Amino acid sequence: MATPQRRKSDRARASTPDAAAQPIEPARHAAEWIERCVELIRAAEPQMSIEEAAGIARELQAYERTGAMAPDAAVGFVVSEFGKGLPTRLERRKG
Repeated sequence: MATPQRRKSDRARASTPDAAAQPIEPARHAAEWIERCVELIRAAEPQMSIEEAAGIARELQAYERTGAMAPDAAVGFVVSEFGKGLPTRLERRKG
């Protein structure tokens, strides 16, 4: 049985790594995640200091639920929850 011939475009794609498919090293990803959250938090609360926003961003990343989200989704979720008048402290899930 003959091996199927690959088109030139298929060969070019196979030899060119897709940037989205490349893994991001965890430390760099975490720093970028926090940096983006800081930007979003300060956009929602302009009077907040960078240090305070960074602390909140680190807490968001530490929580199971928000840490698994994209920065935009995590900050949006927290802003919407606080907008509902819920307690000002987010609790970790037990268990």
